[in-house]
Amino acid sequence: MSGRCSSTCRLQLLGCFAIRVDEVPVDLGGREEKVLALLALRGPQRRSVLAGTLWPDTTEERALSSLRAAVMRLRRTCPGLVDAGRCRISLGAQVASDTAELLGRLDEVDRLGDGPWASTSETLSALGGPELLTGWYDDWVLEERDTLQHRQLRALESLAEVALMTGRAQLAGALAERAIVIEPLMDSAQELLIRSYLMSGNQAAAVRVYRTYSRRLGRELGIRPSPALTELIGSTGFVPRPGPPVRV
Repeated sequence: MSGRCSSTCRLQLLGCFAIRVDEVPVDLGGREEKVLALLALRGPQRRSVLAGTLWPDTTEERALSSLRAAVMRLRRTCPGLVDAGRCRISLGAQVASDTAELLGRLDEVDRLGDGPWASTSETLSALGGPELLTGWYDDWVLEERDTLQHRQLRALESLAEVALMTGRAQLAGALAERAIVIEPLMDSAQELLIRSYLMSGNQAAAVRVYRTYSRRLGRELGIRPSPALTELIGSTGFVPRPGPPVRV
């Protein structure tokens, strides 16, 4: 595809990489995909920094050469995908990305906390959506993925806490479940889910969550749930069996 990149140019980084221009998928090479992804996640970059991040295991000259080739192909494919100056390169102003939208929602949580928008299915799906750039294992991708997941977890747990405080057990449970998908072995998310079941009067479901979590902790990490979580489930009358010794 050639021609000017329109305002309908959309970059997908959550899940598998994809780009569509005027709703038409565009195929790019691996180098070009990485350039667009890094610019979308980190903003404008100096050429030397961009090249060094994307190709850290080669000489600066070869890295800059790879960057120039990638930028040339991007310009041929769709002028406007990138703005390439002499020293700095940025994503084109017309390019929208799903990560920018997600970060906008996370900023809303930080700034506004709970609100009517927080309980919409769109927001729930966005906050607990697919991981960043599935199947990519570059160091910079792992770093960005970890940062994004921490923000998602913080937002989901924050909203779930507010939902519990305001008596919305079902919403709290939905938020906690999305947090557990991101990080299954985190006591705080499991506690929120258990509390949501207890608030709704479903003690059996709360016990099932605890049992499943306890077995997985023992199998994968050789540890037990925290005393606080065990005490919480004990309020149902359930007495947890002794688990494996805690690793130190």
